[in-house]
Amino acid sequence: MKLQFLTALLLLALAACNTPKPEPEPAATTTAATPSANHDYGVKFTYSSNFAWGDPALGDKIVSIWKHYDANTLDSTLSYFADSVNTDIPGLQGTFQKDSLIAMVKSARGQASSCISTYDALTTMKANEKEETVVCIWGKEKTVVKGKTMVRDLSEVWGLNKEGKITWVKGYELPKTQ
Repeated sequence: MKLQFLTALLLLALAACNTPKPEPEPAATTTAATPSANHDYGVKFTYSSNFAWGDPALGDKIVSIWKHYDANTLDSTLSYFADSVNTDIPGLQGTFQKDSLIAMVKSARGQASSCISTYDALTTMKANEKEETVVCIWGKEKTVVKGKTMVRDLSEVWGLNKEGKITWVKGYELPKTQ
């Protein structure tokens, strides 16, 4: 009887050693911007070097603009823009009223019979010392104009004010050969 009791006790002890431990509860996640340490890079930045994560919904606006550009339905995005928008993109530099800006971009887009964008990356960041958020997006665009296909890499940075309206955009492109 003692032998059976000791065997049972030994089996219980071995089973206890092999019992998986409960997983710890995951930490609560938030979409609120968390402050980051302001690092001294040894140079002066004209905009900022002190960022935290921004609201992902603002990134959704920029993706929507790209999709509406492809579909040639940019009028649907007019409410995303502040009354005045500063642009620094190839072929379009200056400060424009949103209606004029959309009309110019629609005119340029209307020359293409098709446009297809693909997306490489997007990040939304809040500049800690400013009242705005920046959305950085990278991707590719394939357009067909008068039967000729053009492919280019795009990198854009969009500035949105505290009301979530676009106040500026900087764009860079690298045409690709096929």
